[in-house]
Amino acid sequence: MKKNKMMRLASSLLVAVLLTTSVISGTFAKYVTSDEASESARVAKWGVTVDVTGDAVGEAYAEGADSVEVSYDTETATVKASDKENVLALGTKGTLVSIDVEGKPEVEVKIETVATLVMTGWAVDITDDNTDNPVYYCPVVIVVGSNTYSGNSYPNIDDFVSAVLGAINSNTTYNPNDDLSVAKDLDVTWKWEFEGNDDVKDTALGNLLDAPTISFTCKVTATQVD
Repeated sequence: MKKNKMMRLASSLLVAVLLTTSVISGTFAKYVTSDEASESARVAKWGVTVDVTGDAVGEAYAEGADSVEVSYDTETATVKASDKENVLALGTKGTLVSIDVEGKPEVEVKIETVATLVMTGWAVDITDDNTDNPVYYCPVVIVVGSNTYSGNSYPNIDDFVSAVLGAINSNTTYNPNDDLSVAKDLDVTWKWEFEGNDDVKDTALGNLLDAPTISFTCKVTATQVD
């Protein structure tokens, strides 16, 4: 009997010890080290558009028209080529190029504009001594953005062409998220004023057997910077 009491007492003490240990262990602090990584991404936006247009020259022009008009017939046109070739004359004008770049790319971008301008035959001989003594004369005015370049303000055609191309050609880098529509828009126009030039030289240009010529090309390229 006494032995059974001792066994019951021992069991009760064991249970009490286990319960106490459980309660105490739950209140102890402990060292914990953990780490976690998570990554997600999307492709950086490009969204750049380049629009290069122009109506530089045509076969017909209407009086007061803002640009080349090739649809005018002989009754309404003030200038019209007889051979369907593009021509320019006193009082004519047009757009060499209109550059419109749009977008806000999320990458660094380089925009390169490369233009070529070739002008030949802009010289006349106005002497009366029957000698071949051509004098440079170019009444064409080219406007690049807000800057005006008059052919007759230069000593020769090469300097005139160089000045115009220097204003058009560019290689510029823009930062991510720059608004390219603000950074890169450009219009290049030309005109041959009807008034204010040398009538004798204007007439001499029109009488040349090999008529003076003008040709223009322009390429705009947008490229992500490495």
